[in-house]
This record gives sequence, structure tokens and C-alpha cells, in this order.
Amino acid sequence: MKKLLTFILTLILIVSACGVFVGCGDSDKTASEPVVKLINVDLSSEEYAFAVKKSDTALLNSVNTFFAEKKAEIDAIFAKYLAEGVDLNDGSKFGKEYQTTSVNKENELVVATNLEFAPFEYQIGNKIAGIDMEIAELLANYLGKTLVIVHMDFEAVVTSVQTIDLYDIGIAGLTID
Repeated sequence: MKKLLTFILTLILIVSACGVFVGCGDSDKTASEPVVKLINVDLSSEEYAFAVKKSDTALLNSVNTFFAEKKAEIDAIFAKYLAEGVDLNDGSKFGKEYQTTSVNKENELVVATNLEFAPFEYQIGNKIAGIDMEIAELLANYLGKTLVIVHMDFEAVVTSVQTIDLYDIGIAGLTID
């Protein structure tokens, strides 16, 4: 996925630069000759993560084990959302009505998120969809818990997980640093 995002970002930057700077093309070349050369360079080394309370080492260990054991299922979720020509707003293929209020904390995995970052977490009408949300559902099932998804401002996700006992994990397109 990183290579695909890097490729797209590189292409956008090159095309944008050619619109701003003089000299991207050569006036002596014909229209059929390429004027943009793509160089495969990593522009970003961001890694995405879930936020877990620092003090909750049991959940952290369970999440790390989950990622190791469920790699194939997680890869399938990524493939489903990132397939060429996919319509992320197709409610028949994406999204589900998840519980959004905690009613029995002991048996729930309560996720703090911001549902404004498709394809990772977003809404289709009254359904919640996204790569991270499907991974969260897989994690909740793995833990034997009911998934509860709570939408909030992006800036509040990590702080809420660290300071409010209700939230177990933050999942919102968070970068490691």
C-alpha cells in the first residue's frame, strides 16, 4: 500500500510542479514524447498505528498478537477497499450499523475514532465503513467482545484513549509519531 500511495503522491507532485515551474517540458519535443519522468522515491515513511492506553499492557499484547495471527484477513480487508475501480460509497458492499454507545463496558471493545478519513474510517448514511473499522471488528471478535465505535474530533482521539476509562483503543488514521 505504501508503494501505491508513494507512486500516486509522486505523480501528483511532479504534475503539479510542471504546472508551476517553467522548463518541465522541452519545446523542441513533439507532443507524443513524454515530458514527465517518474522517479520511484519514498516521499513518506509514515507508519500507521492504533492507540492503546500506556497502562493497558494486556490489551497492547493482545493487539500485537492479533496483528501477527490475522495478517491474511487484514490483507484481505485492505485489498477489498483498495481494489481498482472500487466505489467506497457502495453501501451494499461497504459499511455496517455498529453499536455507537457503550452499554456493557466489560464485554465491549470501545473504539475512539474520527469517521472522516476514507477509506480508513468513514460513514455511508447510517453505516460505518472503512479499513480500520473492519480491522476493529475483527479485533473485537478475536477478543470475544462487542465492537462499539464512538465518533469524535480527530484531535480528541488519542487524548480520550489515554484519559477516559470508557475508551479502549484509538483508531483514526493515526501515525506512530
